[in-house]
Amino acid sequence: MRNLKDDNRKRLGIVRNKRSSDAPETATFKRDIQLLEKVVIKKLEESPVSAGNLAATLFDDHFLLIERLTPYWQHAEVLSTIRRIRRELGRQNPATEQYPLPGFEGMPERIRLNGRQPRFAALTYMQAVEYLRTLETQTKIDAQLVAKMRGLVALMEKYVRQEPEITVREVCERERE
Repeated sequence: MRNLKDDNRKRLGIVRNKRSSDAPETATFKRDIQLLEKVVIKKLEESPVSAGNLAATLFDDHFLLIERLTPYWQHAEVLSTIRRIRRELGRQNPATEQYPLPGFEGMPERIRLNGRQPRFAALTYMQAVEYLRTLETQTKIDAQLVAKMRGLVALMEKYVRQEPEITVREVCERERE
C-alpha cells in the first residue's frame, strides 16, 4: 500500500511539471497581458465606455495583440481584465461612487427601484421615468437630484424613439460626442 502512495505522488509530480511547462504564462504572454492592461487603462482614461464597447474597440484596434493571446484567451477573459482594471481604478479613487457619467458624477452607482438595485448607468428610459416618479413621491425630496433626473429623462426622450432600450450610459456617451 505504501508503494502505491509513493507511486501516485510521483505521477502527480510529473503531471504538475507538464502542466506548468505547458502553461501560457511565458514571458511573452505576460508582456502581452501587461501591454493589454496599459491599453485598457489608457482607453478608460480617455472616455467612459461600456465593457462591451471597450472590448469591441480593443478587438478592432489591437487585433494582432489579442490574436497572440487567443490560443490561451477568449473574449470572456478580455472582459474580465477590463472589469478588474475598473475595480482597481475605483479602489484608487474611492471618492467616486461609480464610473463617472458626464453630468451625473454625483449619482449613486446603484439605485433602489421596485425592490431591486439596478446600476444607474444601465437604466433604460422607462426605469429612469419610474425612478423619477419614486423620487418625487418621497417625503424628503432632494430638489437637486430631482432636477438632474428630470433633465436626464428629457435628454433620453430624444433617443428613445429610435432605440427604446437605450441606457443612461449610452445617452451620456452620445451627448459627449
